[in-house]
Amino acid sequence: MVTSNANDSSIIARIYSNLVEVIRPLRQELPLEFSANEWSFMRTDSITLLNANITSQTVVEKKKLLDNIPIYVRWPPSHGIDLKEAKLVDEERRLVKIRPENKTEFVYYILPENEPIMYVNEYPSGSRFYVDFTYKNMQADQPVYVSYLSTNLKWKVNYQLMLENEDANLSLLIAVADIRNDAPSAMSLEQVELFAGDINIKVPSSSLMLRHGFTELASAMTTSNPNMFDSENENFVFEYAELNGIYGYKIDKPFYIGGMTNYILSMFHDRINIEQYVKVSISSYGVSALKGKGERSYRLKSSNRFLPQGTCVVRHSKRIIGETQLSNIAVNQWYEFTLGDDPDIVYQQYSTLLSTTLDKDKVECMKSQRRSVYVIEIRLSNFKKSSVDVEYSYNVNGYALIRLLPSQASLLNVNESQSLFQQKDSAIKANIKLAANELQTFSKVIWFWQSNPNSFYENEDKELKRYPDFENKFIENSYQNQEKEVELNNYKIDFTRNIQFDKQYRYKQRPVKRQIIDISNYVRQERFCFPEEPLKSFANHGKEADLYTSWFIKYYEIADTGYKNLYPIAELAAQGILIEGKLLNQEFDAHQTGDELECCKSDEEIKRCAARLYSVESFLYKLLNQTLINEGMSKIETLGPLCHLLNANMYCDVSDKEQIVYRGANLTDGILEEYKNAIHTTIQWLSFTSTSKVRQVSENFGNTLFIIRLHEKSVQSQFDLSSVSYYPEEQEVL
Repeated sequence: MVTSNANDSSIIARIYSNLVEVIRPLRQELPLEFSANEWSFMRTDSITLLNANITSQTVVEKKKLLDNIPIYVRWPPSHGIDLKEAKLVDEERRLVKIRPENKTEFVYYILPENEPIMYVNEYPSGSRFYVDFTYKNMQADQPVYVSYLSTNLKWKVNYQLMLENEDANLSLLIAVADIRNDAPSAMSLEQVELFAGDINIKVPSSSLMLRHGFTELASAMTTSNPNMFDSENENFVFEYAELNGIYGYKIDKPFYIGGMTNYILSMFHDRINIEQYVKVSISSYGVSALKGKGERSYRLKSSNRFLPQGTCVVRHSKRIIGETQLSNIAVNQWYEFTLGDDPDIVYQQYSTLLSTTLDKDKVECMKSQRRSVYVIEIRLSNFKKSSVDVEYSYNVNGYALIRLLPSQASLLNVNESQSLFQQKDSAIKANIKLAANELQTFSKVIWFWQSNPNSFYENEDKELKRYPDFENKFIENSYQNQEKEVELNNYKIDFTRNIQFDKQYRYKQRPVKRQIIDISNYVRQERFCFPEEPLKSFANHGKEADLYTSWFIKYYEIADTGYKNLYPIAELAAQGILIEGKLLNQEFDAHQTGDELECCKSDEEIKRCAARLYSVESFLYKLLNQTLINEGMSKIETLGPLCHLLNANMYCDVSDKEQIVYRGANLTDGILEEYKNAIHTTIQWLSFTSTSKVRQVSENFGNTLFIIRLHEKSVQSQFDLSSVSYYPEEQEVL
């Protein structure tokens, strides 16, 4: 019989990240005997013989029975408090023999499972496991070995990366092998090999196995002296072979590892290539407003060896600045990792829709194809006292196919902008150098026309008015496509001469201007400031805007649906917008607005689309609010449906926290006095009112600033437009 022996110095151990292959000579008679503790670590289906032709194999579990030994039991059984001397007659049946007081004959009892037994000289040792083979030696001059997999030994690599060096592009990488013995018994190992790579050896799933891990036993862990070989600078672990993608390492001397112990050996000290940069990685879909911080990022490459996966502590100036997990890294492979945010590198990005083309022939079959062109506006700030390399990446979610328009790069105010942004699959990438305390803004294009009476008279002050958003996008799209002119409503724009002229009377001309603006400093005054007119600014609380109330009553059957089944109302809204656009000679804007509404397919999409269209710089929001303030009833049919869609957003938006918003105003003395007289009362603004979460957006306009507190978790007439707005940087709350 062969009994396992922890002190057998002839053991060969091939250690992997999650278990070990134990190999030892078969020196005595079979069967092999294993204790219950040894068996708990083993993968029992792996026990085999090497250099032998096995004809049969058996595994038997046996338990040493402690029959006829003296014991003590509680007396009386189940509820007694005294201990009584007894004899264990049958351990399996828990049959005991006891002599009660004042009686001469023995009484036999079968004790319940939960009844305790106190053993006097021996204690149950648990099961023993016996493995037997019949075999033939394959080579008579070669010994036969026993081999099996066990989870008591495992190993991992721990790294320390020292960033500061004389050569800024080279850093010191220190690696040690951390070998762990989870078993309570020690092992003497004659020959040890460590293996790294994607090996995929399964670990037994029993609960006992799962208890033995690097982290679970940390409180009981002790660490062997890494200098056990009496050498301070020598490495003891050497790479020796690459076996089909698996890397092997040898430990050059036998060693002894105690139970419940970590044994740490030096592997190597290498100079490696390192690149430091800040990563700005953004993912979004459609119109969005995003802001955040860059990530402290690194890229390393080992030029002379494979790096096994392991934990890496990163130091700079001998101080820990982070920790990361390295995966298996091949020779000369660049590997990237991040350590956390860099508070000195801040980004803001805004996505706005430039144009949308819809294949209307396929709408009915629910396979409509929409092509959208977005303008991406980026603002990067470096608050460091030194320059920094930024690697920017924008992943476009939700689109299977994207295309970076080369002409868009010309909008960027950076050197060599044509080659700055590159497309790779569904991502847009750029490498940007930010100087110390530098701000780089990738800006927005706006077209203006000169509106002063004598627009070609040089001595007259120039007044510029911007084109509405839809017209602006159409103009810019035509300009980027290198068209010579573009036609809008009753006029055309000549790009070669930068003039706008009347289609019927060509002599009626005005200069136009294409301007790149910093989006962070551009705010629409009319949007966030009440003008002095009209004279009536608010109404008493409880008064409803007559236009919307009248429309709701008239169309009660389709309106009173809890803001569901909105498509018929969206169609009415689109028709009404087109009618109003024709009256104001704004047919182009009206058609674009109506088309976007009619393309929506769900209630949620319709609501968000209506809110987004309200944020557009166009005739629509100005006309709507002017009508509501003046309580005009002539536009019930045309503007009532749009009011309903906007209300659908505001009454469904429940804020989960209190917030403060702001709005400026130009108030006459009379209106200002009305507000003072209304203190401690509730008032109602008659129109949809744009406010901003950013105080600076509103406080620079007018002579009065409204500071409005919106209470948490309350349904109010409010909606945060910033997530759907064409101008997300304004942080608008409606």
